[in-house]
Amino acid sequence: MSREPSALYIMGAGRSGTTVMAALLAASPDVVAPGELHQLPDHVRGRENCGCGMPLSKCPKWGEYTAVISCIGEEAYAERAEHFHRHGMIWRYFVSGKFARDSKYQRGETTVFRTLEQDRNLVVDSSKYIGRALALSRVEALDLRFLYMVRDPRGVVESFGKKVQTSRGPLSATLYYLVVNLTAEVVARTLLRGRVMKVRFEDLAERPEETLARLGRFVDRDLSPTSDAIRQGRDVAVGHLVGGNRLRSRTRISFSRQVTWPKTMGRSTRFFVWLATLPLNIVNRYRL
Repeated sequence: MSREPSALYIMGAGRSGTTVMAALLAASPDVVAPGELHQLPDHVRGRENCGCGMPLSKCPKWGEYTAVISCIGEEAYAERAEHFHRHGMIWRYFVSGKFARDSKYQRGETTVFRTLEQDRNLVVDSSKYIGRALALSRVEALDLRFLYMVRDPRGVVESFGKKVQTSRGPLSATLYYLVVNLTAEVVARTLLRGRVMKVRFEDLAERPEETLARLGRFVDRDLSPTSDAIRQGRDVAVGHLVGGNRLRSRTRISFSRQVTWPKTMGRSTRFFVWLATLPLNIVNRYRL
């Protein structure tokens, strides 16, 4: 019988550090972080390129994963994945234990993770989306854990205000933050209970060794190379990522511990964002 793959799925709101966390984890030799795997169908069809700038079919790294490219290229998988990952379908997971237990979808995801986990690697999928987290949780062949990344809402709103990639105004970003994180909290405490570890972005920045040691115990991996890279301020290689934010196109990145929103965000905006997200701030211990 084939050994079950070992995988970590990172979920949370955008601009919460999910892409950076995945890149940092890949600094550990037994971790592979290929990016946001829900975007694989578009990359396989040539609609998007690998982070290295090349189509997946010509990328030297993804060329090693011919089984993945062949399986994900099937229209049947792509259609099912899009349906099961959709935000509007999350409610179905609460009312039906059979939802997303489709054989073609399960075979596709199993092929992806078993291929990527060569040499007993921990596969990190940083797709973020809660719908995909729930769909993957029902793939019987996967030994899957979940990392729920949270960040101070004022930091998220500030990041969305930058004129890069997808930008949002303060109100839109605050509403987005509320919806995603309230949903993630409910899902983590119910359907995924016992399989989720929450990490605050700020704890990763301020106490990397302690935070990553805890995460390492959670996934049964030695993540000391990652904590060393953060503590020493060293750059880490980004690798060949699918999906992800603008950082994926860089060859190397460094983790910044600087918190800029107290200086760049007006006092009234800071108060509005914190008050509007008060329930989550109480749970996550973010003070005014």
